[in-house]
Amino acid sequence: MEWLIFSRRRILVFIAVFLLSGLLYFLIAGVVHLPSSIEPQDLLQQAVTRTKAVKSYSYVIETRLVTRKGTRNLSDLKGSRVLPDGVSVKGKIFNAPVEIVQLKGVTYVKDHYSAKWLALNGDRLGDTGVFITELDPLILLDFKGTPLVVWGKKERSEKKGLLVLECTPQVANRFLTAQFVDFKYRMYVEPKQHYITRIKVEARSKDSETKLFIDLSLDNFDKPLKIEEPATKFTP
Repeated sequence: MEWLIFSRRRILVFIAVFLLSGLLYFLIAGVVHLPSSIEPQDLLQQAVTRTKAVKSYSYVIETRLVTRKGTRNLSDLKGSRVLPDGVSVKGKIFNAPVEIVQLKGVTYVKDHYSAKWLALNGDRLGDTGVFITELDPLILLDFKGTPLVVWGKKERSEKKGLLVLECTPQVANRFLTAQFVDFKYRMYVEPKQHYITRIKVEARSKDSETKLFIDLSLDNFDKPLKIEEPATKFTP
């Protein structure tokens, strides 16, 4: 009987150690988000300042509208930006293929039928507000004042180790605010250098129940990216 009681105790200890080890694994793996020692408000200010100060970066941006009738994809682009004025993006806008290059005050738009590039002097697309977020995605970090930010919960499908911040800022982009309100941000910050590596935005239309969703991923900060003028081009 004593041997049986002793064995039961050993089994209970083993189970407790097993459960504790499992909990530690999930914590380390990022299923449960552990905040950094830095305050979220300070982290946001540092991360926004540091990210907007980079001279080059690559990005992937997806935007879509969700209505009663379903989902409408607005853009799905991969691009790179080299300050002060170099931009190159390729992908789809309104489900149509598009390729755009901006360099030295000229905007080049590829004609996919002739494979030639239409050269437009100046930033006509940006001046009209068309594709302004797709061509200059860090404009999403322009706020009116500093928003109140809190720690966000980590999700299983997201990268481990990132610090998650959530806020409802007053967005400064006048083209977005002309149509949408109630912006909700979810930002993912790299814990060592405090770069913002992902921004997820949700907003509501002013005139309907339509919702806007933006998903921006950022990478290759200050890497030697190169943007070149297209070879075959024509001017209208």
